[in-house]
Amino acid sequence: MGSLICFLGKAAFLFKHRNVNLNPEPKKILIMRSGAIGDVVMTTPLIKAIRRKFPSAEIDYLTGNWSKKVLEGNPQLNRIISFDDRIVYEKNWNGVWELIKEIRTERFDLAFVLDKSYHWGVLAYLMGIKQRIGFDRFGEGFAHNLNVVYDGSKYEGDYNLELVEKLMISPGARGALGEKVTDRQMKIPLSEAEEDFATAFFRKNKIRGRTISIIAGGAKNPGQSMDLKRWPLESYISLIRILSKDHNVLLLGGPSDKDVSERIGHEIKSANLFDAIGQCGIKESVALMKRCELVVTHDTGPLHMAAATGTKVIALFGPTPAHRFAPRNAVVLETKTEKCPCYDIYGNYTACAEPECMKKISVEMVLDKIKESF
Repeated sequence: MGSLICFLGKAAFLFKHRNVNLNPEPKKILIMRSGAIGDVVMTTPLIKAIRRKFPSAEIDYLTGNWSKKVLEGNPQLNRIISFDDRIVYEKNWNGVWELIKEIRTERFDLAFVLDKSYHWGVLAYLMGIKQRIGFDRFGEGFAHNLNVVYDGSKYEGDYNLELVEKLMISPGARGALGEKVTDRQMKIPLSEAEEDFATAFFRKNKIRGRTISIIAGGAKNPGQSMDLKRWPLESYISLIRILSKDHNVLLLGGPSDKDVSERIGHEIKSANLFDAIGQCGIKESVALMKRCELVVTHDTGPLHMAAATGTKVIALFGPTPAHRFAPRNAVVLETKTEKCPCYDIYGNYTACAEPECMKKISVEMVLDKIKESF
C-alpha cells in the first residue's frame, strides 16, 4: 500500500511546483515537527543553523502542545505555533483542516518538514507553502521541492542539519551550501525563574556534594506508550540502592510517572534519595538536571533534555538503535543481539514484543560506566 501511495504521489506532484527554485531570501520560514519531546529537542541545532543562514527572516515553529515547552524562550524563533496532538493520532480531520486553514493565512515562503511521513509533506503543500524541503524515506518525499534521502543509517540530528546544508542559496542553484554546520549542541533555554527553582530545590533539601539524577519512567507521548524502551524498574531500584549509599540520587519524571515514584519510595529509605517526580514542569526539570553531575536514563525525552544541558549522560538502549537516537555527548550502553535493536525506520517494534532487549543490560554494567564517568 505504501509503495502505491508513493507512486501515485510522485505522479500527482510531478507538475505542482516540484522543481521550483528555492527563494534565496525567504521572509517567512516554518519549521514543522510533530512527535515526542526528544524529537523536538534534537531539532534545536537546526533552528540555530537556519537563523544563521537567514538572520532577518521570521522563523516560526509548528509543533504539538506536548512538546512546545522545550522551545519556549528560544531566541532564534519568532513564534511557536502549537496544536492539539490528538488531532493527529486520533485522525481528527476537522481539526487537521482547521490547522491547515490557520497556517494558510500566514503565507509562509519556505517550510522545513521534519517528519518523515508523506502526510506532513502533503500538509505543507495544502497549507499553501510553495517551497518545501524535507526527507525522502523510500519515496515518501514526493510532496517536497528538495529532499534529503533518509534511510535511518545515522544520527537523527545529523539528518536534520543536512536539510539546511543542502538548501539552495540562489535561483537555479544545484547543490549544497558547500559548508557543514559546526554548532551541533542541543540547547533548551532556561529563564531566571527556572534556574532559581533548581537553586531553591537544592537548598531546601540540603543537597550537597555529588548528585546523580535517575529517570526511570517516561518513554510516553500522546497516542503512544513505549515501555519496551525502559530499563526494568527492578534494575533501577537495585542501582539506586547502591548509589544512594555514597551519592545523592535525584529522581525526575512527569506526573504520569507517579507509580515509579511510589515504587522506589516504598523499596528504598535513604537520606540521600530525593524525589522530584511530578513536582515540577519540563523546564524546571531541565534546570535540576543541569545542577547534577550525571544523569542515568533510557531512550526517552528527558535523555535529550539532559544532554542539552551539557551534563554527563549515561544512555541505556535496547529496542531503539543508539546510532540514531543517542545524544552525541552520551555514554551509551546498548544491547545488540539478533533481535535488538528492532525499532525500524517506520516506528515499528514488531521484531521484539517483549522487554528482553533492556533486560540484557545489568546493574553491574551501568555501575562500571558510572565509575568511568567520574
